[in-house]
Parts: sequence; structure tokens; C-alpha cells
Amino acid sequence: MEGHGKEFVQKQAFTLHFFGVPYATEGKAQANGEFSLAHESLAMNKPEVKLCRLIYYSSASPHLQDSDVDAILDEAVEQNGRCGITGLLAYDAFHFMQILEGEDEAVNNLYLSIAADPRHYDVRLILYQQIDEPRFSEWSMALAKLPDVPGRYIDNLYGGFKPQLFSPDDAVKYFDILRHYLERAA
Repeated sequence: MEGHGKEFVQKQAFTLHFFGVPYATEGKAQANGEFSLAHESLAMNKPEVKLCRLIYYSSASPHLQDSDVDAILDEAVEQNGRCGITGLLAYDAFHFMQILEGEDEAVNNLYLSIAADPRHYDVRLILYQQIDEPRFSEWSMALAKLPDVPGRYIDNLYGGFKPQLFSPDDAVKYFDILRHYLERAA
């Protein structure tokens, strides 16, 4: 565009990363290779939040008391509330089975912490999946002490609460049954 007395200017959209966070903006590319930002159009693109559901089971430590289980619930309610995690814990004096839902990074970090807790052992993952919406958004954590909660569905399939035998689908169904029972009992 030389000789016309005008400088060539091209408007261009691009993504600028600031400390790993993407920002959408636009700017102007000059004929001389310089680039000027249009700061007034700077707008943050929020990264997509990914939610997940995680279900695990474990064996309760032999020395575990009911007061320990109550302490687990109190800790979970407080910590999960801060982290945006929801869920339900089932316990029958021998086994735990828990469903956790929330942002995947928070749930994964919590699961690592849970797996290291000495109040149980033999922690095994039943299900991990991406979800659009949580099923247990009513509680940061709820506790179902078994056999106080009826479980005919599971009794018919497995002869009792034996989470080590649960399929992922049956684990989700069982937590749905527990949720409905606890909601009606409240």
C-alpha cells in the first residue's frame, strides 16, 4: 500500500494467554509489523468447568468407632462445602461406599486424600465419569448408616451390602435409592 499515503491496517482477532488463562481480544496489525492491542475489547474467556462423579468402596478399619464415622461426616460436610463437592457416604460397620460429585480437579484431590485416610483400607474405585449435573446437590455430604436404611434392591442382587460386588450401574442405582430414602426421612 506504499505510495498512497496511507498505512495498511488490518483488524485481527486472536487469543492472548496471561498466566495460562486465555483472554479473547482483538488488535490491529500495522504494515510495519507492529501490533497494537484494542484494550477496551479485552474480555476473559472462562475455561469450561468439568464435573465428574466418582464412586469408591473400602473396608473399615477394625478399630473404627461410630464416633469416628460421625467425625468423618463432620469433616466431609465442612471440607466439601468449601470445595463445591456433594455426595453421600454409606457405611455398615464393615465397608464404606461413597459417591462424590463436583469439579473434576477438586474431586480427584479429595479422592487422593480419602485413599490415604487410615480409618479405612483397600480403597477401590467403582466408577469415574464426566457428568453434566450432580445428582446429590442437596448435600455437601450425607451419611447412610446401614442396615438402618432399607436395601431390598441390593439384598436381592447381592444378598446384602457388598460393595465389592457392585457394578457401576448398580452402585449409582443404590445411591439413588439411599438419596430418596433420606429425602423422605428428613
